[in-house]
This record gives sequence, structure tokens and C-alpha cells, in this order.
Amino acid sequence: METKILHIKVILFVLLQCTFVYAVKGQGFSCGKGEGMPPTDIRTSFPVCSGISKITTAAECQLAAEYNSKNNIDKNGGYGYRVSAPPGSGFPPGCVYNSGDNKYYFNDDTNSTDSCNSAIACICKTKPCIDCPSGSYQDEAGSTSCKSCAAGKHGLGEGKTSEIEACTKCEPGKYQSEEGQATCNPCKVNTYSPDGRVDICPNCPSGKVSPKGSTTCYNLDNMLQNVQSLSAQQGGIIKAVALSNAKSNEVKQKANGLIAKLSLNWATQDVINEAQILRNQLSTLPEYNVSHHCEQEKQRLAYGVLRTGVIVPSDAEIDDKYCLNENRNRLISSFCNFRPRFIKLLQEKLYPRLPSIPKYTGRDLWPNICCKKDNFQNLKTCNDPSGKVPRSHIVPFALAQGGNLTVGNLYGEIVDILKKDGYLQTGMNKAVDGIKNGDKLKAKLNSLFETTLLCGPREFGLPTNEAIRLCELFYPYEHMLGTYYNEVNALLKPLQRRRRRRMLGVWSGISNSFTNLMSSASAFVFGDTDEADNNDQSNVIRKLQDEIQDMKQKDAISRDKIQHLEKKDAVLEKKDTILTNQANKTSAFLAVLKQNDKTKRRLGSGSPLADELCPFVTMSDVSEYEKDIELFCTGYAHIDLNHPGTIVNLAIMTPWDIPPKMIPELREKARYEISDDCPTPLFTAKDISLQNIDGTDLFVVQLDATSPNGYLKKELPQCGAANNVALKPHIPKTTIDVKIWRDHEDCCKDTKDYNVCKAIKCLLSDDPNGIEPVKDAWTNLQVGYQYKVTGTTYTATCDNKPNNKPCGSNSRRRSLLQDEYGNSGERL
Repeated sequence: METKILHIKVILFVLLQCTFVYAVKGQGFSCGKGEGMPPTDIRTSFPVCSGISKITTAAECQLAAEYNSKNNIDKNGGYGYRVSAPPGSGFPPGCVYNSGDNKYYFNDDTNSTDSCNSAIACICKTKPCIDCPSGSYQDEAGSTSCKSCAAGKHGLGEGKTSEIEACTKCEPGKYQSEEGQATCNPCKVNTYSPDGRVDICPNCPSGKVSPKGSTTCYNLDNMLQNVQSLSAQQGGIIKAVALSNAKSNEVKQKANGLIAKLSLNWATQDVINEAQILRNQLSTLPEYNVSHHCEQEKQRLAYGVLRTGVIVPSDAEIDDKYCLNENRNRLISSFCNFRPRFIKLLQEKLYPRLPSIPKYTGRDLWPNICCKKDNFQNLKTCNDPSGKVPRSHIVPFALAQGGNLTVGNLYGEIVDILKKDGYLQTGMNKAVDGIKNGDKLKAKLNSLFETTLLCGPREFGLPTNEAIRLCELFYPYEHMLGTYYNEVNALLKPLQRRRRRRMLGVWSGISNSFTNLMSSASAFVFGDTDEADNNDQSNVIRKLQDEIQDMKQKDAISRDKIQHLEKKDAVLEKKDTILTNQANKTSAFLAVLKQNDKTKRRLGSGSPLADELCPFVTMSDVSEYEKDIELFCTGYAHIDLNHPGTIVNLAIMTPWDIPPKMIPELREKARYEISDDCPTPLFTAKDISLQNIDGTDLFVVQLDATSPNGYLKKELPQCGAANNVALKPHIPKTTIDVKIWRDHEDCCKDTKDYNVCKAIKCLLSDDPNGIEPVKDAWTNLQVGYQYKVTGTTYTATCDNKPNNKPCGSNSRRRSLLQDEYGNSGERL
């Protein structure tokens, strides 16, 4: 009787379920195209799912796990996998929930007769139809389940009504071995897949490696040859190769330092995250904002600023990080070459003579800058030896130690090093603490870094051939560090020189008096063998007292003479130092000065001779020496004379007073009239180009730094060198005039040189279609610029201003390597 009642209850339950579903859909137990029925009925006792409520595919079972967890129907831990559990295993057929590991499984053994229970519950469908999940589809109406995408494919979204629009093949570098999946799995490290696969990706052949998700394996020899061409995957490749137990020794030998340039010892992920948080915080400060620096640079561009540019290799691909990375790499490489030389200087010339001075190592002075080992036998750790500086505050970090390679991160690291009181200046100041005149050097350093503006780095075209690209360098780093080295070396020279005191005559007199005194004392104590009995002892004592008093007076006089000679010796030593320095600087230069009795002339009067010089400043007397040197020979900082093949010296200037609407035409049709007082001009017409850089129009001028008798190559380094006869410094000078013309009709389109246009009759006076002057709209005067260069300084004015007034709001004397307010970078 009880059995019959139970059967009746079951039948009623099933009928109620069917009635509910029919009422919801309005058309029985069926769904439309692109739909399936989700499960929410979790059964822990008889009966098992059957009929329309039964889940029939693994994909539907996975959907059930996701749906029930998302809607808080249960707290399952996700879908496990497909199983084949025979009768008696405890697994009912279809989709089940295993409370043992809190996961869903699909039992595809339809012969299982096991019932639902509290340990393994049955998952059945009872709710209305929903869109088929990604990785499945339904192309037929009236079904309650979704069809799965085949293995080797992944889904394209929900609610798809055909296999074509629902499923697509796995991308190269990925695989998928199961049906009904929304995504494909990336190939593991050192495996690959040129095409999407069903099976797991095969291993790379011997001698080859690959990163995660790779479509091919990389030959080590080829990879090392091309490692400098960075791509999105190379950071992972470098790290994988460096850490590979099987190939590490081979890579270390073959790399020969190449990989080490890109990769130091990688930091742990928590340090990488910490470094990124720091970068994000600093990026909000004005000094870490490139726009802030560029806004401050605008006024300087009115007079022209000097910059150096490095030629970009023709096979390099320039992106927004290339020039930043070039600056960072050159800055740190120059620093790491400078640091051991500088420490050796301190060890040899400072520490032995001033034992009280702290004996620093390179890492002690600059703990925030990490250098690599050349042989790559051990990836260098960048941890601070003292433990005071966190790893996230040590550069280079982006890429080098595993940090994110972004524009903000690269720029931030450069600012860390070059800003006022940054990593570089702090170490430089610390090194000269306690050294005589070290405070003066610190003041120069402070002026240099205080006026440093880091606008850029910009990408230019070489003025003589804009197809050749240049990356702007914030400084010629090697020169800047070398100048600091020389300044410190000059401070240490007085410690090395000890002149012999010229006091032999004084000490000879003291010695003779002392000898006489000892002789008298000996006679008094021991007596004379022949006349001892006849001498009156009182007379002897009186005589000795007189001699002692006389000796005291001579001693006082001698001490005064010693002090006087010491002072005189110090003065002479100082003069000798000055004269020695002057002689060293002018030994090779004097011969040229003696031969140079020719009258200086303007450019264009003939070809320059090798021994001709620029005009120079004349002085009325020797007393003007210090004044003129201090004013005109302040050193240079933004000129690089050491790398003529790869580094280009540039002048950059705003095209002041040129009508903006005319500038696009002038990029091609500007002609330049140039005069220069030096026999070899600082630049010619072909060296000028008008370029649009990041939305800003700028004159970019290539300066001549290679001609043997040019201003930069010959005159600039000799600024302040004195003639040993007249004791007057040689201070070169020149005046450069530039006038702008417009070749509207291309009368002389094959040249930029006004003089050539004039020679071929392309002036308006000769040809109605000839060149015409570019005029200031306000003054109606021809636009032109005049530069007066004296020693290492210059001033700029506009010819089109009344009374030759300056371009912009005012005029300043600028240094060829100074910043705006006359702070020299060479004379640190």
C-alpha cells in the first residue's frame, strides 16, 4: 500500500514539473534556436533526472555549475571533467554534484542505476530557456539542450544559432582538447603550435626554446643575433632563457653580454608590483611630467637651445619608447663606465692623503643606480648592500629587472637620475664632502641640475637628410660625467704637490749657533785640560747666559723668516699651478697664434686655410684676464666632440615672427642667406631644416663639429688658453647672420643657399618669379636672426625687430652648454 502511494506521489511530481515548464514557455518542454534550458533543480534522493529535465552533455553540465554558482543556488567550486562511472560506483548518470570536492561532473555512462544522494546530488533542468553559453549553439527549434563546439575550437559568444557563427578554430599558439569551451589554452613554455590544435602542443626540438603561447620555437643562435630588436614577447624569452637549467650555460657563453644589456637579475613579482605603484605615484608630480618641462622650455626656444642627437640605425623600428630607452641606456652605460674610473681616482689621490675622509665604494655613493657585470657569468643582483634602499627604488628597473616597459616608467627613471637632488647629484655631492673647495663644486652642480629641463626626447630628421632619424639626448652623458671627473681631479691636485721649502740658509744658521752653544756648555761641565784651574767659573756662566740670550733672539728671527717664506711659498705655488695649467692648454696652440697674423674676413671671400682662426677678443691689460675668462669661457655642456660618427650636434629654435600660415610652404621652399666671421662657418644653408616635431614647428640646425679649423672643433676647446708671453687668454668670437627667403615658384629648388639662387639669377630683381624675403607682418622687415658667439656663450637677436631687439621678450647671454640662466654644464 505504501509503495503505491509513493508511486502516485512521484507521478504527480513529474506532472507538476512538466506543467510548470509548459506554462513558462507556452509550448511544452522545448526552446528556440540559440537557446537551452539551465539547471536549478538539485536532487539528493530518488528520482534521478529523466526526460526533458535530464542534462545530456558535458557543456550543459559546465553551464549548470556556472549558472548555479553565479545565482547563489549553491556554492559549487566549478566544473571538474567528464567521467564514465559504471553502476555501483555511486555516480548517477548525467550531471552530478560531488560534495567531496565541491565540483560538478558529467557521468556519460547511461547504464548507471545509482540514485541521487546527499553525497552525490543530481542536477536537473527545470527553469525557462536561456541563451546557449559561449562554446555552444543550437540550430534547431524545439530542443532543450545546446550543441557543443568541437575540440580544437572555441566559442564566439552566447546565443548562437549555427556552428559557423558560434565556433572558430583555436588561434596559432593555442589548443583545446575538450568540447564546448569558450576559450583555447595557450601552449606552455618550450612548446609551440603553428596552427590551432586539438591535442596538447608538442615540445620544441632540441636546442630551441619558446615562451608561453608561442607559434614557433626559436633557435638560440638566431635569437641572440636579433635580441636587440625588442618585441612584445622578447622580455619573456630573455627571462625564460636566462633561467633555463638546460640552456643557461650555453646562453651565457653565446650572449657575450648582449642579453645582459637588456636584463639584470629579475626582481620578484611583489617588488615589481611595488615599483609600479611608486611610478604611478611619482607620475602625478610636475617634475615627472614631460609637458611641464616642455612648457618651461618654450621661452628658451626663442633664442635657440643646443642638443645632441644620436643617429637611429636604419633597421631599428622607432616607437614611443625607443628614444627614451636610448637615453636611459646611454645614461646608465656612461655612468657605469665612469664609476670605476672615478672610484680609482679617489683611492689613488684622495684617501691616502686624507685618512679621515670616508672611503666610499661606487655603490656607497650611488646605491640607486645598478650596473651589470660584463662577462654575464652571474646575473648581477641590484639589491642595495646596506639594505637601506628598497629594490623598487633602484634603476634601471623597467624591463631590466622585470618592470613594465612603458613610456612613463622609462621617463620616470631618467628623471630619478637627472633631476635636482636626484640619484646622480646626490652621489656627486657626497663624493666631495670634506675636500677643499668642494662646496664651490657643489654650487656648480646645483646650478646645473636646478635648470635641467627634460622636454622630450624628441625624434628629429637629420637636417641634411630627413630620412635619417635622430633621437634627442637630454645630455651628452659621457661628456657630462667626464667633466665632473676632471673637476674633482683638479680639486685633488693640491694634495699631490709638495714643494721643497727654501729654508736651507736659515737652518744652517740655527745649526751653527747650536754647535757653538754645545761647545761652551761642554767646557763649563768638563773643563779645559790646560787652563781649567785658571778660569773663573762666574765668567763662564755669564758668557753662557749671554750666548743663550743671543740664541733666543736668533731663533725668533728665524721663525719669522720661516713663516714669511711659507706664505711666499704658498703664493708662488698657486701662481705656479696657474701657469702650469695655462702652459698645458696652450703648448700646441701657441704655434698657431704666432702664425695667425692674417686679417679676419667674412664668409665667402675664399676657401679657409688650415691655420686660419676666428676673430678673438682683445684686452687692454692683463688685469682683465680673470674677468674675461669668468664671463666668456664658462665651459660647454650640450656639445659632444667625442662621437662624430654617431652623435650630431644640433641647435633648435622656434621660427620666431614667421607667419604661421607660411611655415608649411617654407619647409620645402625656404632659402637661407648666411654670413659667418669664422673661416669655416658653424653651419651652412644645407644644415638648416624647418620641421614639425610633435605638433610644434622648429628650426633644426646641424652644427659643424668635425672641420679641423671649425669653431666647435678648434676654437671652443681652446677658450681661455693664455699666451705665455702676454699672459692674455685667447677668447674666440664670431657673428652669424641668418636671413630667410621664400622661393615661392621653385626658381632654385635644388638648393637652400641664397647665394646659389642669386648666382643663377633667381632674385626678384632678375626674375619676376624669383625668391622674395620673408617679412615680419608687424614691422614689414625681413625676418632674420643674428647670433653673437663669444667664447662658450652667445646672444640671439632678431633682425626684424626695431633697433635689433631680441627675439621674444628679452635677450640673455647663453652658454654653448649652459642652461637658461647661465649655468654651465662643463665648469661644474
